[in-house]
Amino acid sequence: MLSIRRCVLSAAFLGFLNVCPDLEADELTDAPPPLPEAIANDVAANFVDLTFLFDRIGSKAPRAVTRDYMKRVSEPASPFYRDYLLYRQGKISRIELVDRLPHVAMLGDSLTQHFYFSSLPSSFWRARTAWRENWFLDTGSPQLGIRSVSKRLEEIMPFVAVQYAGIGALVDREPGRQNFFRRILGTHNFSGQIGQLLRAPRFPDLILIAIGHNNVDWAWRCPPEELNAPERRLNHQSQQFRQNY
Repeated sequence: MLSIRRCVLSAAFLGFLNVCPDLEADELTDAPPPLPEAIANDVAANFVDLTFLFDRIGSKAPRAVTRDYMKRVSEPASPFYRDYLLYRQGKISRIELVDRLPHVAMLGDSLTQHFYFSSLPSSFWRARTAWRENWFLDTGSPQLGIRSVSKRLEEIMPFVAVQYAGIGALVDREPGRQNFFRRILGTHNFSGQIGQLLRAPRFPDLILIAIGHNNVDWAWRCPPEELNAPERRLNHQSQQFRQNY
């Protein structure tokens, strides 16, 4: 079933690219795309979201709780032992117990994700499904997994890691309009990640930020005549980045 859905999705994705090759408008500019392109953009993005509906419902949210947190908080020497006793007495729920653990959130772009370019369908599939294995958050086996930040923090105390980062994310204006490719990749730009963080029931104790790499790629869609004289573009990009940030 998974391989069939992957093939269907990849074929549809490539078809959308062939039909609508110019949908990647830069959301850092104010110019809205023409109406036909905007409609095609919405149709394609909604189709991809519908295809991944089961993944969004059946998979856990982009966060991970230390595997053995219950055992560790039940130890009398644990700083959360008093909360554990409240849980055992039925005065707080398991969700409330987890909420009292330290929370660490990651805001960023693809450099905080398990993402690399290979074939177009494989890269797209990895972008939508492989958020659980990266240098910040790895939910795999401690013996076989990545020596991630979350694994190392777990050695100090149990905690909750939350991944808000997105592939291709930009430091943008708020409210910003995302282009076609970021929408189908499920990416939230910086303003969107901050919005998610502020709407979360539990505000994190520590926020890590690693974003801006896509903004400072000065050659990205640079007109050929500016490649040999980039001073004007560089000055504009640096000023725009500071303002948006």
